[in-house]
Amino acid sequence: MKILFTVLSVAEGAALLLSGLYALYLGIIALAGLFPAKKLKPADGKRIRFAILVPARNEESVIAGTVKSLLAQEYPRELFDVYVLPNNCRDATEEKAREAGALILSPEGKITSKGDVLRIVVDALRKEKKYDAFAVFDADNRASPGFLRAIAGALDAGYEVVQGFRESSNPTATFTSASCSVYYWMDNYFYSQARWNLGGSALINGTGFAFTEKAMEKSGGWNTVTLVEDIEYSGRCAINGLPIAWVPDAITYDEQPENFVTAWKQRMRWTVGMYQCIKALNGKLFSSVGKAGRSAFMLIDMVLFYAFPIFGIIGTAAFVTSIARNIVGVAAGIIPWYIALLRGICGLAGMWLGPTLLALAASIRAKKGFRTSVKGIFGFFVFVMSWVPIAVLALFRKDQKWDEISHRIEKDVDSLVNDRQ
Repeated sequence: MKILFTVLSVAEGAALLLSGLYALYLGIIALAGLFPAKKLKPADGKRIRFAILVPARNEESVIAGTVKSLLAQEYPRELFDVYVLPNNCRDATEEKAREAGALILSPEGKITSKGDVLRIVVDALRKEKKYDAFAVFDADNRASPGFLRAIAGALDAGYEVVQGFRESSNPTATFTSASCSVYYWMDNYFYSQARWNLGGSALINGTGFAFTEKAMEKSGGWNTVTLVEDIEYSGRCAINGLPIAWVPDAITYDEQPENFVTAWKQRMRWTVGMYQCIKALNGKLFSSVGKAGRSAFMLIDMVLFYAFPIFGIIGTAAFVTSIARNIVGVAAGIIPWYIALLRGICGLAGMWLGPTLLALAASIRAKKGFRTSVKGIFGFFVFVMSWVPIAVLALFRKDQKWDEISHRIEKDVDSLVNDRQ
């Protein structure tokens, strides 16, 4: 029993050390997100021609509002076109989008992911040599009126890839949507804004981002191969020396899942995609360190980001090993039972307190009131802990079905802007 106690003690210590160092790294960088975003040099940006791309799969209930918000951009109308890209649809998505004023471009070939849609369409539009840049939105989004103007300013300032601010359109609907909202506030400020302020790169975050024709030339086109085309392309940007600019004034309102099962499926797909990125990109990320025009910070940071699910497992393993160590210690007469019980209670309290305080910090940083953030703050612990079994199960899944997520956003962009103020 004493030998087992020693083995468990060593295992617990190693897991705590690894997870602690990882948390310390993330925490130190996150502090930079407490400060205002680094400003870009003023630029005109009025002559950049955009193709706005909206992949859509059975989105007849929301697509018209998305198209209308994009067509209402405070940007010269002759300088942008809105394309809806219907794929695998069984409803009236295409008809609703066309009625709302969008151009329709249906990708041809087998479509198994959003990345497939973007690759096929971007390749086709590049051949026309009509556009300087491409902006990507989800079908349930509402774009702030100044989105394109803000993005154009960053592109005109010399950046080739830009990420805007991803805001939630339904942060108070349920505990699940509230927790997802907290997650994105955290990502906005403590990941993208923090790295941007430190001279690093933001993270492409699924929607509300843009890239130029020159970026496509440098990276070989939109050539993602995983289930997470956004964060995969973030890694490819680091490999190709393309820093991703952070433009928090370019706001996209995005609907979050309102039930736990939908959020579980979504995060399972993300996590499987993260493991795919490790396999597809980590070798290239490491080998690019030291190359001219490449940022070692951006490269190593992406490696560590992709490892997030693994460190989540390690951190949980530290707690489980601690419980096992205490049980063995009591059985062997090494630890008094009341000390073991106290350690277990403190461990559980710490596991709850960490995510809860982090959610509170993200809500305060995003300047959200109590009514807007309370569900997310108290639901975030369950959200985080449920990611552990997802991370474990994802290790054994080589592929993950591209599940459809239904949307029902009803508010127009003016209402969303007013709610945010």
